[in-house]
Amino acid sequence: MSPTRPKYVFFLSLIVLLFALWLCSRPSVPRKKSAEDTVRVGTINLGYQNAQPDPAGRALAHARTDVLLLQEWTGRNVSPARLTEAGLRVVLSDGRDGTHGSALLARPNLVQAASTAPPPWTGNCAIPLLTARLDIEGRTIGIVGVHGPPPVLNCWRSRKPYLRAIARLVENGRLRESVGVIPAGTPVLLVGDLNALGWEEPLRSMDDRGLTDAFDAGSWRLGPTWSPGWWSPSLVAIDYLWMPQEAYVRKAWTLSVPGSDHRAVVADISFP
Repeated sequence: MSPTRPKYVFFLSLIVLLFALWLCSRPSVPRKKSAEDTVRVGTINLGYQNAQPDPAGRALAHARTDVLLLQEWTGRNVSPARLTEAGLRVVLSDGRDGTHGSALLARPNLVQAASTAPPPWTGNCAIPLLTARLDIEGRTIGIVGVHGPPPVLNCWRSRKPYLRAIARLVENGRLRESVGVIPAGTPVLLVGDLNALGWEEPLRSMDDRGLTDAFDAGSWRLGPTWSPGWWSPSLVAIDYLWMPQEAYVRKAWTLSVPGSDHRAVVADISFP
């Protein structure tokens, strides 16, 4: 072997690594939406132990979302005042200590109704759903906020049954049955921290159920959303914003949120 060959291999590997890190890097979310007929939807797992509520609020306010779903909302781990300053109001707040809390914030007149709903599977570690009916350009669109069982030892066996039950709620991009305040047959956005990789069963069946991953459709970058620690870049995508295939995503981004080990997912979506 030529003595220079290991050097070439090393530098080529380094270039590939740097390129991959660049693809995974966080694109900044512009304040102005991609088009006037879009609604900007965001989702973030705040981390129930988030000790930086004010910086987290500032980061999320900067994204200028029209609809924002929060997972692991305790009532204390983000500053509502920062989000109110950005034009959002708290539509539903189910603050809980630990991982089961959630909240929905939105701009005025977008939400027709909202409520929490029992999970479709009731085994160990099943987390309630957040449901709402949105009025977008005169159309009623449902949004279901989901938080899958975390990949920890006592919840590991619950992940797949819970996610299968979530997937079975949707057919052709619409709810097969009424969920919370959303009637059966309503086009639906399925949003949240699923704690699962996109190629895992049953998430890989979402396309067959008429749902499109907004980030895959709206960005040429990779979209990792979770990091194992502050010392590590985000490595894998476990947070999603699925939309019915009749919708159109203009653009999608991920957003770093102080105090959370997740990135937010944000997308500009229109319904032609």
